[in-house]
Amino acid sequence: RSGASAACSAAPDLIANHVDRLFVAGPLSAALHDAAAAPVRGPRAERAEDLRAPLIAEVRSGDVVMIKGSNGSRMGPLTAALREHFPPAATGR
Repeated sequence: RSGASAACSAAPDLIANHVDRLFVAGPLSAALHDAAAAPVRGPRAERAEDLRAPLIAEVRSGDVVMIKGSNGSRMGPLTAALREHFPPAATGR
C-alpha cells in the first residue's frame, strides 16, 4: 500500500480518537491532511521547521500533543520547541 493510501485510510482514526488538530509536514503527509475533516485540518508545511510557529501559537498548557516522524523528517526540533515553551511543572517532591 502506498504512503498516500495508508495516510488516507488513517483519516477516520482522527475523528474516532478525538483528535482536535492535525499539523503535518512533508509530501507524504499531504494526503492525510487533505483526507482529514476540515475542522481537524491544521497547518500543512513542506518542512517540519515551518510548523514551529503555528504549533507554539495553537498549543496550550495541558494539551496532549503527539509528534510522529522519522529522524530524517526533523521532528525532534519541534519537540524541543514545545519543551522549551512549556517547561514541566514542578512536582514539589
